[in-house]
Amino acid sequence: MQYKVKIGEEEREVFVKKQEGGLLLVEIGEKTYSVRASRLPDKRISAVVDGLRHTFAVQSDAAEKTVFHQGVQYTLQDASRRRGRGGSGDNAHVTPPMPGVIVRILVEEGQTVTKNQELLVMSAMKMETTLYAPRDAVVQKILVKEGDQVNAGQNLVDFAEIAKEDGEGSAA
Repeated sequence: MQYKVKIGEEEREVFVKKQEGGLLLVEIGEKTYSVRASRLPDKRISAVVDGLRHTFAVQSDAAEKTVFHQGVQYTLQDASRRRGRGGSGDNAHVTPPMPGVIVRILVEEGQTVTKNQELLVMSAMKMETTLYAPRDAVVQKILVKEGDQVNAGQNLVDFAEIAKEDGEGSAA
């Protein structure tokens, strides 16, 4: 599972992989942590991180979780809930949230797509991430091919407006 973690104004990518026996591997940047966690009463979590025990207080709603640890507040957003925003968070482009490799292209040029439709799958940090259509549109040009290395923020797909009934459409 992929998360965006905000600490103050800084935002980072976090990847969590479930292993056998309830063990979690948590990747933050270049570091990987071994975590075994359990829920406690009163919205707390006890976790052993690389052999050291920590206790976290958690508040959550449908959009995000806020975790408090040793006086620091961490805001977590499940990246899979950010469907349709591409990586850029706008409605005009599909961009990866981090460097990676395109492993599958799920649409073709000229195809009409709907908001939140799967477009591309990329691999980054040993995990696959699906990128989605930011809006209803026509795929004008796919700017990458399978196997291409891509950079965070790089535009991967150009869109055109869906043709109006009078036949007019404009490039986005």
